[in-house]
Amino acid sequence: MNRFLTSAPFLIIGATGHIGSALAFMSVAMRFSSHLILFGRDEKKLLGMREELYECGVYPIQVDIITEPEQLTTLPPVAFVAYTVSVPFRKETTREELLLSNGELTARLATAFAPYIQSTKLLVCVSNPADAMGLVLQQQTGLAPEKVCSLSALDTTRYRKHLSRALHIPLEETGEVYTLGSHDDKMVVAFEGSRVRGIPLSHLVGEGRGFSYEDFESVEDIVVRGGRFIIRHRGYMAFESPALLMLEMFKATLQGQKPFTIPASRLSEHPLFPNVFMALPSCIDTKGVHQNREYAPEGRDLEKLTISYNWLKDQREELIRAGYLNSL
Repeated sequence: MNRFLTSAPFLIIGATGHIGSALAFMSVAMRFSSHLILFGRDEKKLLGMREELYECGVYPIQVDIITEPEQLTTLPPVAFVAYTVSVPFRKETTREELLLSNGELTARLATAFAPYIQSTKLLVCVSNPADAMGLVLQQQTGLAPEKVCSLSALDTTRYRKHLSRALHIPLEETGEVYTLGSHDDKMVVAFEGSRVRGIPLSHLVGEGRGFSYEDFESVEDIVVRGGRFIIRHRGYMAFESPALLMLEMFKATLQGQKPFTIPASRLSEHPLFPNVFMALPSCIDTKGVHQNREYAPEGRDLEKLTISYNWLKDQREELIRAGYLNSL
């Protein structure tokens, strides 16, 4: 059955890259949107990609290609935007090294696309450093804070995977386990805030319980550095898993679909962590992405979140000094 969840246009900025391409084909495979708009600078690659999408044998679909934002004026209003663009980088390039180079590119593209995407239900950024680029996108497009987020869910799903293995429990019992803060080495692998079978993880750690604090720290280290494991073993950064999670985020904005409750990064309005893009307990639904402003971290989680917040503030200030952000 080829019925799609929506016919509202799905714009992929950076469509011919690994994540952009995965998003396009997964959107068709998952029957998300029947109308794809592919943006890139290489028209030849875009044409080839469009033909391959039509050859998937899934109908009806409409695939438009654009090489300039102004071409959106001839198409229906965009409902979903995936931002996957990045400057070229080496395997060993860090997210931090990308800050200013991607900051300039993102500020320029966000300003160019802004007039044509004001009807957007949700924009999801996956360009690194994702928190900082999400902030640039939100400010330079002028979209409401609840309409723009960046992908941090992969950190949480990695945490759940490794914790379930360490505790020898089914993965489905880790639904209250999550990471917060930044999407990099300063992420917060929640300890006091995570729960397993309704019990705080901090209460499950101790002598005679089969899970020591050292065991938790081992899990934490794997989670924080897990992306590098993928790069070492596959030879490139993960792209299918981010694409799949992004589509789940977009789906959550549609009527009748399940909300997306893995923490997402957006412009924080939390009184302890204002005016940065960071992941906090959140929900994506038909009204966009909403974070829990009453979330009250404790102990180790609070300490780690403060470090992560200050790190994100430093990135923000660097982008302001470079002229890619206005003061907040």
